[in-house]
Amino acid sequence: MRMTRIQMEIPEDILVSLNESAQDFENEMRVTVAMEHVRRGRLSLGKAAELAGLTKIEFFFELGKNGIAMIDYDEDDFLDELDQIRSR
Repeated sequence: MRMTRIQMEIPEDILVSLNESAQDFENEMRVTVAMEHVRRGRLSLGKAAELAGLTKIEFFFELGKNGIAMIDYDEDDFLDELDQIRSR
């Protein structure tokens, strides 16, 4: 698989304020960006987990910890499905 390197410069005092190493910050950013792309519906769960550098299961737990739904299934979807079941 071909990879592309993306670099970002941030002030060192940000890392000091966060009490994080550059590597820890990079890892956190990867997970955060991946979760945001899932929330926006721009990446599949599998691709987002890959971007985050996590297994799918690890990524699912991260989504849950951050209140991001893995399945886009709202109340209207539930009620529609319930109506279909009742009409059988």
